Amino acid sequence: LNRPCVDSAYFLFSARFNDLKGCGDTYYIVVIEDMSLNQVIGTGSLVKERKFLRQCASRGRIEDIVVNNAYRGKQLGKLLLDVLTILCQKIDCYKLSLECLDGMVKFYKQFGFDKEDGQNYMVQRFHD
Repeated sequence: LNRPCVDSAYFLFSARFNDLKGCGDTYYIVVIEDMSLNQVIGTGSLVKERKFLRQCASRGRIEDIVVNNAYRGKQLGKLLLDVLTILCQKIDCYKLSLECLDGMVKFYKQFGFDKEDGQNYMVQRFHD
C-alpha cells in the first residue's frame, strides 16, 4: 500500500531531524510520551543562540511548547518548562526567553517568566 502523504511527511520529518541533530549543542528537543499508547503527548524545544555580546555568551529560547488536549491540566506544560529551564542553565546560557500569545502570558508568569518593559516581539511572515 503506497501512502504518499505519510511517506512524504516521514521523509520531511527525518530530514529535519537529521539536520537539527547535525547542529550539535544548538537544538534540544524534550518529548513526553504516553508509553501505554506509544504516542507523543507533549513536546518543547530549547534553542541555544550564540551571541557576540556578553563576551560571546549564549542565551536560550524556548519554542514550540505543545501538550495534547486530552492531557492538559496534568502539569505536563510545567514539566516541559522545568526540564527546559534546568537544561538551559546546564548548557550555560545567561538568560532564557520565550515568545507567546497574549493569552498565555499568565500561564508562563507562574513559572518565573516576566514580560519586560520595553521589550516587544514583532514578526514578518513569508508563508501562511
